[in-house]
Amino acid sequence: MPLSLHLSIHFFTSLLSGFIVYKYFYKNIWVFFVAILWWFLIDVDHFFDYWLYVWHIDFNIRAFLSGAHFKHTSKLYLIFHGWEYVLVWVCLFRLLKSKIRYFILSFTIALFLHISSDVFINSMKFQWYSISYRIYKNFEERYCLLD
Repeated sequence: MPLSLHLSIHFFTSLLSGFIVYKYFYKNIWVFFVAILWWFLIDVDHFFDYWLYVWHIDFNIRAFLSGAHFKHTSKLYLIFHGWEYVLVWVCLFRLLKSKIRYFILSFTIALFLHISSDVFINSMKFQWYSISYRIYKNFEERYCLLD
């Protein structure tokens, strides 16, 4: 799948999460911006994986956007992509009583939709998006794809 389509899917799922929170929980336009911000921030971890691959050479935006570095390394960290984070944010949402909880809900839904779409877009195992599972498998990429 082209990167532009991949990013578009993530962008629209973040808008969907903002819409859900706005429509059903908290009528504040800022919940959309929080969801979009989270959509961007979750993928910052791709830079970490890229840096581990090219730390000894110059950064190349075209090479980064191609995603080719994932094919040339045996490790896949993606430290911000994890089902565990969804659980942590859901707990925070439940514990807090202030209006900030709706912003937390907005990016929790965005995170959930982002990871869910990644499972299907990338044809990866559901459990691969668990930080615990990746640690257990030593972040070895060979364990991530469906059999």
